[in-house]
Amino acid sequence: MYRILAALAACVLFGYFPAPIAVADADPYAALKRLSAGGGTPLEIRMDDRTHTPALLTGALSKPSKHTPAWIALEFANKAKRIYGIQSPHSTILVAEIGEPSASIVRVRLVHLLYKTPVWGDELRIDIDKAGIIRRVEGRIHPNLAKATLNRPRHAAVSQVEALRIAAAGAGIGRADAGRAEVRPYYLPDRAGIPLVYAVTFQRSGQSPLNLTIHALTGRVIPL
Repeated sequence: MYRILAALAACVLFGYFPAPIAVADADPYAALKRLSAGGGTPLEIRMDDRTHTPALLTGALSKPSKHTPAWIALEFANKAKRIYGIQSPHSTILVAEIGEPSASIVRVRLVHLLYKTPVWGDELRIDIDKAGIIRRVEGRIHPNLAKATLNRPRHAAVSQVEALRIAAAGAGIGRADAGRAEVRPYYLPDRAGIPLVYAVTFQRSGQSPLNLTIHALTGRVIPL
């Protein structure tokens, strides 16, 4: 018992946590067939080698619906939560973008949140046809991140203002360009400890945007 407690204490102290736990549903094919509209439409699935969650789904992935595209997409996330290893989709999945409603296919982009903060690169792009049937789901979701962090959110020691200053100094950005910068917090799911970081984007005059990532605890620039 003491050894277990000591190991947990070391994880908290040094910021190391085990890799995300595998998804709960070991048979995504069977689970997805329960969601599908059927009708002989073949279901195709491609898994992500790193997260072991679906990277691409095609077919009739839901039944016809007259609800809004946002509702249909969120309902899919709720019903497929075991497939993607998502806890409490109502609080960890956010509608970030909805395509043109007059189009034959409407795309809804869902982002994955951890402790109310976006997870870097975690999103689902869901294509819905005129009948309200989901035809395609593409993206990446890292499963069970709350468990992987022992249900402990990360706390920043560096403010967003300080992160901007660090990034500008490191990249040699002048005051004018720094004034047009965006600073957004994210969790990095592929790094040990799943750290909280700031993504800093500089909109430079006459040049392409410059992106830097700052560790919210140490203030270091993190290469991605």
